[in-house]
Amino acid sequence: MEKYIYPNSIRNHGCGKAFILRDEEGKEWFVNCGMPRPLDHATAEYLRREFPWCAPSRVLGLKKTIAAEDFLGAAGDALLRSFRGTDAIPVPVHLSPLELACTERSYADALDAATFAAYREGYMQPWGAEATVTSEVEAALALLSGYTIITLDLRNTRRIFDEPDDTQADFYLNQEHKLAGETMKFDFGTLRRCYQSFGAAVELAAQVYQRHILGSGADFALSLSNMNLPTTAEEHYYIASELRRRGVVIQAFAPRFRGEFPLCGEFRGEAEKFGEEVKLHAAIAKQFGYKLSFPGCSYKLRILPNLGLESAGYFHTDTDGLAWISALRLAAKADPSLFRRCLQLCQESVGEAAQLFPLTVNLGAIPEASQPEDFQLPGLIDREEVRQLLYICHGHLLHAPLKDELLRLCRERQEEYDALVMAAVHRQLAYLDFG
Repeated sequence: MEKYIYPNSIRNHGCGKAFILRDEEGKEWFVNCGMPRPLDHATAEYLRREFPWCAPSRVLGLKKTIAAEDFLGAAGDALLRSFRGTDAIPVPVHLSPLELACTERSYADALDAATFAAYREGYMQPWGAEATVTSEVEAALALLSGYTIITLDLRNTRRIFDEPDDTQADFYLNQEHKLAGETMKFDFGTLRRCYQSFGAAVELAAQVYQRHILGSGADFALSLSNMNLPTTAEEHYYIASELRRRGVVIQAFAPRFRGEFPLCGEFRGEAEKFGEEVKLHAAIAKQFGYKLSFPGCSYKLRILPNLGLESAGYFHTDTDGLAWISALRLAAKADPSLFRRCLQLCQESVGEAAQLFPLTVNLGAIPEASQPEDFQLPGLIDREEVRQLLYICHGHLLHAPLKDELLRLCRERQEEYDALVMAAVHRQLAYLDFG
């Protein structure tokens, strides 16, 4: 391998030129005034300090934001490049406690990788870093690491025995609540259901906001997308109203919509009714001053136009493993042996992996790794079941020696891999703009 200086990284700084260099062994260095520094945490902090555009910023208040995971660590430049010339803002760091465990990275590791990608690419537009958390401790750790979006997952906060107090009863039962020109009325049964389902969630959100978010310079978002039951308009309105009464300001909210939203798979449900739900929830979000969030919407081409149209293009979503699937697509095309071994390990590990992800993969629709001919392997990635298997088992692949082989392949064929990543992202953006 020859030495290579990333052209977009070259800039005047200090006593001379600064740039990122890849040496003959494939190791990268930040070179400033002739002095090389390894791409470690100290160098990442230096870049964020000296070049502010290498640090994430608050972006949820902007119109269209897209989170994009890079499990393997080879797609950061391409992900940022994908957003040049578009009206979408990238969030190239998107972590949850599960992803921290699956990828064996820390909050700092993922943020540092995005910082190096921004510098290599010369990406000077805004970008964000999102952590999905379930507790105060996780929120505090992410904020300390410099994350600019904290999304609180409220799936485990239901409390079914308490009753709403008189103050809430007076507020909801004795008033007409206006929504997009319509009047929303609460009876006591509806109010009790809202309180028992989400009263504790509101209290947790208020606690995290007051103790950690307020004054931190980070955006705050809430997610109900992992709940078992769809979020009704009354429940959404109740949560938004209770947050406002407590002085909590959020920038995004993810309801649980009707239908099924399988990882790396197509939406299962009625697209027209989904559009109607989006329109109603978007009206509530607009009234209370935040945007809707739609986790895991890649590959859901039936509903992406509804999402973009009914939310008036004001939303937050994510790419649902597009970069990871693109890496395996490259392996299927360029190194059939590597892809077969990856697929075989996934088939052997799916039972354990399925305990972590709420998804049942139809293994009967996936052939044994040795069965297809080499030329048939790239077509396997187009099967929903294969993508789902490869996605939920990514932690097992990243913990195996196969990770190094896959990473080496992506770096040796970086241009080809980048093209696959960018094509996948552009396809999603095109569908979002279709409406």
